[in-house]
Amino acid sequence: MRKKRKGRPDWTDWTDEQKRQYVLRQMSARTAATHQKMREELDELVRFTHGCREDMHEPDEQGIDAHIVGNHLDNAFGNGVVKEMMDEGCQEFVVILENENTDKQMKINLANLIALARKAVI
Repeated sequence: MRKKRKGRPDWTDWTDEQKRQYVLRQMSARTAATHQKMREELDELVRFTHGCREDMHEPDEQGIDAHIVGNHLDNAFGNGVVKEMMDEGCQEFVVILENENTDKQMKINLANLIALARKAVI
């Protein structure tokens, strides 16, 4: 039997959806708009990587590729890549994911991705 850590739920019998809902409830975003945006990004990331291993081991063998553009870590401008910002050297880091199975692309600001990872409960 698994020992329950203080302050953390016992995940043993939880479904993935229950875990996801728990994580979302634990988020402590400063505003409702920020909280909602993080939910949308998490949902989009889960949809985009559907069919991949849960631990994302060897995503390239599952049709997922990635590259990063930009030159500094911040999330003031969101998930977009703007040519003018690239030309001026002020583009925030953006991770561009490509799904070879669906020919779709997803862009997510690296700082936003870090924020989502910080909210994860394992």
